[in-house]
Amino acid sequence: MQSPIHEGYEYQDYFTVSIILQLMLKQTDAELIIDRKDFSGDKFDDLKVKTPNGTTEFQIKYSDDENTHKLTKDDFANGNGHDTALCDLFASWKTRKESENDNQIKLCLAWNRPTDDDPIVEFLKPIQE
Repeated sequence: MQSPIHEGYEYQDYFTVSIILQLMLKQTDAELIIDRKDFSGDKFDDLKVKTPNGTTEFQIKYSDDENTHKLTKDDFANGNGHDTALCDLFASWKTRKESENDNQIKLCLAWNRPTDDDPIVEFLKPIQE
């Protein structure tokens, strides 16, 4: 049995493969940068996809069935041990924004939904994508 950390890396690999397949199907020229920090405090270092239309950077978080994590307000308020504090994510985006235009960042959470009594539910809106 793999450790939760290794399962997280495996999930990240599958996620990356899915992005590569999407690019191939759309015949999009792209440069992929995997698991590299571009500067101190770079929070979106799991995957960077550079296309002629801009760059999309991903931070991927995973939780397995045995070590399930439910999204909470504290995940964004202080990171809650997951390195997801909004102030840190914003600082990373801002540093990148100063050097590159047309940049998108995406925090991808393979976590369980929050409990109904967690304050974060007041700010979440379902989307179709």
